[in-house]
Amino acid sequence: MQQNGLAPILAEDNGQAKFADDQALIKTLDLYHELWAKGYLNQDAATSADSQSKFLAGQVALFPNGSFGVKDAIDALGEENVGAILPPDFSADSKIKDSLIGGPGQSMIVAKDTKNPEMIVKFLSFLNSKDEVLKFSQTQTIVPVRKDLTAADMGYKPGSIAADMFKWSQHYTFWVDNSLSGPVVDDFNKLLPLVLTGKMTPQEFAQQLDKDKGQK
Repeated sequence: MQQNGLAPILAEDNGQAKFADDQALIKTLDLYHELWAKGYLNQDAATSADSQSKFLAGQVALFPNGSFGVKDAIDALGEENVGAILPPDFSADSKIKDSLIGGPGQSMIVAKDTKNPEMIVKFLSFLNSKDEVLKFSQTQTIVPVRKDLTAADMGYKPGSIAADMFKWSQHYTFWVDNSLSGPVVDDFNKLLPLVLTGKMTPQEFAQQLDKDKGQK
């Protein structure tokens, strides 16, 4: 995503281009494996099911997470021992810089066959009103979707993780896996651990994604 932006990835997913020809994807996967091969990641990363537990126990230095995980980390480790960083830019020529992965992960919708559409729309509008969002933020550590709120409105202390994440959230890149078709993203997630540990090459991985396109 950093290297290409979303449009080329969508073209690959719908068959207008090939994942196997995407050099940004191949280079990213090469680096992914290299991090593991050089020992920067735990060697059981492909099979470990307790990395978060180890992080909360202070046994792991770095763990990928979102704003929703901040409270648990602070509760377990203490605010002075928890920090957050943006994913580093892949290269100087990345199309997307200083960005993180984000967006609404859960949304409420109105069913097209509902008998009370106007009432439901009013209810959802109420839930997304400024006052209600501020009340919701008192119990949830997620960044609000509303654009008319500031870090001060949210009660975030300047320099805190929450304040930093709020600032970063103004420039996010939507989850790539939510933009891929089912068969492609299924193999994407299933096969990535093999690429990580060198059991599958980046080119083999990309070729498999090309085979997945168009399947139901």
